[in-house]
Amino acid sequence: MKEKYSQIDTIVVPTCGRPDALQRCLVGILGSLAEHDRAARIIIADNSQNADQASQNRMIVETLNLQMGCGIEFIGREERCRILASLLALGFDERVAEFAINGIAGIGLPCTGANRNVLLLAAAGESFISVDDDTQPLFANFSQFTGATEGDGATPRFSNESPVQHWLYPSRDSLMNSVCFTPIDFFSAHEAILGYKLTDHVASPHIDITLGHRERTPSVQSSSVLITLGGLAGDCGWGSPSKYFFLNRSSVERFAKSDASYLKGVVTREMGQVSPGYCITERADDMMSTAFGCHGSAIFPPFLPVGRGQDILFARLAKRMVRGLFFGHVPYAILHDPLEKRRFWPGEALRSAASVDLSSFLCCLVDSVTDKDADDCDAFDNLGEAFIDLGNAPASLFRMKVEECRRLLTQEKRKHLEQSLAYSDSIAQAYVADVKAYLERLIDGERRLAGAIPIELLYNHDEDAALQLTQELVLLYGKLLLSWKALLTASLTLREVHPARRR
Repeated sequence: MKEKYSQIDTIVVPTCGRPDALQRCLVGILGSLAEHDRAARIIIADNSQNADQASQNRMIVETLNLQMGCGIEFIGREERCRILASLLALGFDERVAEFAINGIAGIGLPCTGANRNVLLLAAAGESFISVDDDTQPLFANFSQFTGATEGDGATPRFSNESPVQHWLYPSRDSLMNSVCFTPIDFFSAHEAILGYKLTDHVASPHIDITLGHRERTPSVQSSSVLITLGGLAGDCGWGSPSKYFFLNRSSVERFAKSDASYLKGVVTREMGQVSPGYCITERADDMMSTAFGCHGSAIFPPFLPVGRGQDILFARLAKRMVRGLFFGHVPYAILHDPLEKRRFWPGEALRSAASVDLSSFLCCLVDSVTDKDADDCDAFDNLGEAFIDLGNAPASLFRMKVEECRRLLTQEKRKHLEQSLAYSDSIAQAYVADVKAYLERLIDGERRLAGAIPIELLYNHDEDAALQLTQELVLLYGKLLLSWKALLTASLTLREVHPARRR
């Protein structure tokens, strides 16, 4: 293992309505900490809406604390109410504070991001690792998926693209029989790159530092790895199998080498997703928040409180708002093991082709905002004000912006899909046929207003109502961006949000 760059002693776990998974996760974490002689502050944020499940989660934590003396901190509905009351007493806008930590009820969207915001507030100023409640602290490194030993060298390498490779398995049994999982010290795995300073190495003319789409040289003042991303093995964690169409060429050629392998793979959720070694990238457009780390020196943006895909938007915002931020990929995949059985259905990969999701739409909005020239311009204020202006714009202008984003997203997807078709001779024809069908539906969706409105909001609303709700969410998220730094500062003074550290 490489030099330790940043000490991590906090782990945060979001949970919601899964007591059995939470208990398994916590027992595994505590066992891993004991095995590797580590001590850690553990914080649970529970967003369970069912009273019985919430009560079970609280009892699980209280029992473990009593039996093992571990001092796990639990933030449930009662603690959230106290947090909100304390924030309102400090003068924060009620709707913004409520949105930040509870999301919005009644619009048909999950509030996963709000739960993650609670944990960002609770761990403010600390380097931490976040793992989901349906993971187990068992890991497989890259060589387990390839049969080769590569990538885990002494110095992280740089990449212009995502280094993550993908392997599909027809079942969980097939995965577990093919891959050897071990209980490594996952703190040390992230510490090996979290906090790594690029300024220590940029002087070498042999290192590629033109990272990402902008291909610019990173600032030599403060460029560091401030977010680490672990891999996944097991359930893919995807909301849609359409992601199969946007993987890198080597991954596609691996799982779509024949019609049979592709048709089996496209309905399975069982896969390995991991970097071949410690790797640094400027962007992380495929970020998975199932297992990631954050450096305590940075002020990170809030997650989008509602909807899916908040991790992708979080990565886009973090790069935009945190100066000198780079992402570090860790060559270990954590076992993602939901207790319930999950599968995609045949043809589901084409379902979302004619539509846009809320996270992608907001990512496009982020990219469309021009940075102000002033050196002292705060990125949170800049983006927040831009979102507020758009949220307050006339409905006709907002509709034009929505349609513009749809065109830009379509162009980006078309470019990737057409590149995939350029090497169609080396991949399964069933895959090629699906890519062509996806392209047709993608183009068709651009011709209709419904194809530009976030699809999640169309499930429970007509077009006009969904468009209005989209604009309200943009306005509210803009206000949250403006308030976020103050919310983080306030959290450091509120014992309910940032309780005294217990060991």
